Amino acid sequence: MLLVVDRKAVALSLEGESVRVTLAEGGFRRVPLNLLSQVVVQGTVPVASDVYRALAERGIGAVLLAGRGHQAPAFAGAGLTNFVGWRLRQYAAYFDAHAQRQMVRALLHMKLSVCAAAATMLPAEHSGRAHAAQSQALIQLAEAREVDSMRGIEGAAAAAWYSALGKAIDPIWGFSGRNRRPPRDPVNALLSLGYTLATATMANEVIAQGLDPALGFLHAPAPNRAALSLDLVEPLRALVDVFVLGLLSDFSPGDFSVSDQDGCRLSKAARSQFYRRWQVASGSAYGMIHVVLGQGQPVVDADVGLQDVDNPAAGVSLAAACRLLVAHFRRALPDAG
Repeated sequence: MLLVVDRKAVALSLEGESVRVTLAEGGFRRVPLNLLSQVVVQGTVPVASDVYRALAERGIGAVLLAGRGHQAPAFAGAGLTNFVGWRLRQYAAYFDAHAQRQMVRALLHMKLSVCAAAATMLPAEHSGRAHAAQSQALIQLAEAREVDSMRGIEGAAAAAWYSALGKAIDPIWGFSGRNRRPPRDPVNALLSLGYTLATATMANEVIAQGLDPALGFLHAPAPNRAALSLDLVEPLRALVDVFVLGLLSDFSPGDFSVSDQDGCRLSKAARSQFYRRWQVASGSAYGMIHVVLGQGQPVVDADVGLQDVDNPAAGVSLAAACRLLVAHFRRALPDAG
């Protein structure tokens, strides 16, 4: 489950195998650690250090979002595992031109495949052209021999995707393309929040599966950049886009505020609605990724930890989708030496 702390005068502490959420008025609730998939903390909230330690020990990621302004989010999660063999294979692939082309192709194939599937969820008048563009890009990707050519193919496919997405969004939302830090319209505010949550989840899974999050293939390594996490979250962006498109019917422009300093921000009520819908949508993300990667229909197993087959959000979370993508990436890595 997703635990969101988005109110003032709340404190988090560790109580046995649970996180205790204490309210200023004296009430509290306990959330068992074994039910958590991610924790989101909005604004200034007192959190005991042993809470973060307990989350990290169990591989549960935390996302720390600024209350106001447009500071970059902070992520907390598991430390590097002792699976050094996977990191050595990752480094070897990065410094080998042939292997690097192979990994770029694998990453873009995942992204374009998910985009093609996500295109079928756009409104009918836009889905056909969007799907055709992604499918054509997959054909071109298979024939491309140089990384620059692959990037050009992906760039054209991304332009076609955002064109279709923009046409599917009602003009009242003022969406004219992607912008961020700060987002300047409601659609971009929703996209930024969704991408942030997805990236945090992916970063945690990348580390848990023994890879170095800082060394990517699509995104160049840079200070304070989890390049590989950004690489692997690319396939999920189209699913976030479709999620936001469906979410707009629940909101009105009045659910957002705009200022020069903070950009466009969701109201507290709008954030609550976002997180409720996000939790439910996580199960759909897992199912689509499972099918797109050629693994057939999703199944219930111990790794996924599905606890309530009638409620996908109960156990099949975004983390499961990220886990599949990271595992697929690892299988594409050439053997070291």
